[in-house]
Amino acid sequence: MSSEFEIPHRVSLASQAGAYIRAGVRSGRWREWLPSERALCEELQVSRFTLRAALKELAREGVTEPVPQKGTRILVSGIAKRNSSGVSVGIVTPDRLSNVRPHYALWISKLRDLLLRNEIPFHVYEGRRHFEGKVEERLEALQRQSPRDCWILHLATKPVQRWFHENRVPCVVAGTPARAIDLPFVDIDNRALCAHALGHFYGKGHRKVVYLHDDGRTGGGRICVNAIERGLERYSGGPLDVSAIDIGASLENCLSTVDRLMKWSVPPTGIFVGSSFKCVAVMSHLQSRGVRIPEDVSIICRENDHFLNYYRPNPSRYAADPALFAKRLYGATMKIVKREVITKRADFVLPDFVEGESVARIDELKTS
Repeated sequence: MSSEFEIPHRVSLASQAGAYIRAGVRSGRWREWLPSERALCEELQVSRFTLRAALKELAREGVTEPVPQKGTRILVSGIAKRNSSGVSVGIVTPDRLSNVRPHYALWISKLRDLLLRNEIPFHVYEGRRHFEGKVEERLEALQRQSPRDCWILHLATKPVQRWFHENRVPCVVAGTPARAIDLPFVDIDNRALCAHALGHFYGKGHRKVVYLHDDGRTGGGRICVNAIERGLERYSGGPLDVSAIDIGASLENCLSTVDRLMKWSVPPTGIFVGSSFKCVAVMSHLQSRGVRIPEDVSIICRENDHFLNYYRPNPSRYAADPALFAKRLYGATMKIVKREVITKRADFVLPDFVEGESVARIDELKTS
């Protein structure tokens, strides 16, 4: 056995075994598949339990993946060698990372970690200069001056997506592409999320619900609006009256919209808010007007960010693990970097529903 590899023999055997295997993969010693568990246990002088713990960590990092009945497949074979030629990944985003919502910052950080662990540089290009004005010229200059093996398109407009699509520049969309744009993407399963939200309101007895959003022009936002406008089929308890309202980007417009809808002859009993920031604004504004949550109106937020944990009543919301989102993006990115054929263009992450204190049953309110 080569002296380049040191057999683990200290306390943290699983971590050392993982480092040993990782080094072997990066050096090219193993290319497509790892040896059998028995062979690795003998070579590393560790138990099968310890080896499996190490393999589980490598799979979490995206270095390998278990294949039932076959063994352990290597996902990053040959990357280290190609990096000598300058393999790298870039992300373009319209907002500075210091200003994006925490969830975005978390998955971007996790994605960076996954790439750097496999010695793949990750470059961030932030700001609206690539999203406004003469987009084609600016993107051409960017690709010419800083070519990347794969680009991550975050909050990308349709003209930006179209340029990557028409010029066949390798990329993955973090979100849902615009209509007629055929690019691989990873996104939250917004259609399932919205159907669940409406069903949750309906199950609690609500029959008039409003969806407040500010991203109806994005791919995922468009899917949400379409899902909301279709509403639910007629149930035994009667139809569900659903409206989707674009509140725009400004806080003033958001709050004035809330004031107007609460003055309707029959105001909504449920409000579904598309943004975590706007959710806090809506809830605090209603409370300042003397509206009780959830006694007078129930609230569900489409997004989750850590600051929502500190609001009372704690809003019910949908939470997607940023580490899982990053791993899915990483998997799609690695296929492009390795020039593999992507047969699955869409990869949806199903969020968890976090039931807070902001939704009440209508029948309980009537009897209280």
